Amino acid sequence: MDETLKKHATGEGLAKLYYKTFPSRNRKVPEEEIQYWRKVKALYMSSDNWERLRQERMIVAQGKCEAMTKGCNIYASDIHHISYAHIGDEALWDLRAVCRHCHKKVSRG
Repeated sequence: MDETLKKHATGEGLAKLYYKTFPSRNRKVPEEEIQYWRKVKALYMSSDNWERLRQERMIVAQGKCEAMTKGCNIYASDIHHISYAHIGDEALWDLRAVCRHCHKKVSRG
């Protein structure tokens, strides 16, 4: 794993990378940039820091879905980023515990 990838996997510089890759909804993002973003995001989502945040948000939500859209499964299984503005250094209020049904409904793409 190269040094930049290692850095991003820990969350360092991840928000900056997100905004560089997706500066606006109108930009046609090259496939290789999308693939790199997905790779580093997946690595970060398997980090100890992410697991700590995930568990803490589930505790705060008491295991219940915080979206409660129509068709909600009630019990949270996923954590949704409200935005990626602070990915890699998220505050708990940037995250929401959600069930899979609601996560699909509230996520873009």
